[in-house]
Amino acid sequence: MTQPDSWQSTIDPQMKEWHWMRLRGQTVYREEAMAQAMNAYNEVTRAVAAEQKVDLYDAAKSLPKSLEYFFDDVHYTDKGSRELALGLAALITERLR
Repeated sequence: MTQPDSWQSTIDPQMKEWHWMRLRGQTVYREEAMAQAMNAYNEVTRAVAAEQKVDLYDAAKSLPKSLEYFFDDVHYTDKGSRELALGLAALITERLR
């Protein structure tokens, strides 16, 4: 499963007000840099899944970047958790058939 994030939301501009994970020590990382790093991480996840021929739930592409689904940088609201669980369950169910 890839890791969704809410950085650089085009859906919900207020999302920025809830971001706190960009701080490490005395350095505050740009939201763009965090989004690029997570995208790179997710690309590696996709590549490994394809190389190993294992199923992948691409949660990063399925969960909208809004306060409806995230309450901060990468943590989900109840609705976000439900959406991820339903998507993952659908993938598993499809593969079991």
